[in-house]
Amino acid sequence: MGVRATRQVSESFRAFEPCGEAFIARALLRLSEDSPAARAALPTGSEEFHATAFAHLRHIVRNMSKFGSLESGLTKLGKRADAAGITPNDLQHARHALIATMSELLREEWDDDLHAAWEHTLQAACGAMLRGMTPVRHAA
Repeated sequence: MGVRATRQVSESFRAFEPCGEAFIARALLRLSEDSPAARAALPTGSEEFHATAFAHLRHIVRNMSKFGSLESGLTKLGKRADAAGITPNDLQHARHALIATMSELLREEWDDDLHAAWEHTLQAACGAMLRGMTPVRHAA
């Protein structure tokens, strides 16, 4: 990912930091509307889960310029997600819910370039997580 896109993601992420857990809760609400099956695979009513999910997102954003350093941890996270019954399809639905929530909250600041930068960032993270999931589940 280019320097400009990395900067766009980092700068836009700052808008979510003051309300990180609420941001995740809002994205999960959208996920439950768009894909109830994907939402059902995740913990419910858990402030701890919201905080952990936002911390993972923060870690990705802060380290995306050196993505190689993230891959091992994301692969392990994918392995834990797989063990919890989360499917590759669920990951894609969650990615879409995060992006839609960002778009909704950033409104005028959201444009095609920012959308593409976030899409690239989250797709790379999902790809690393998929490497931790069992091959049989990949085929599903």
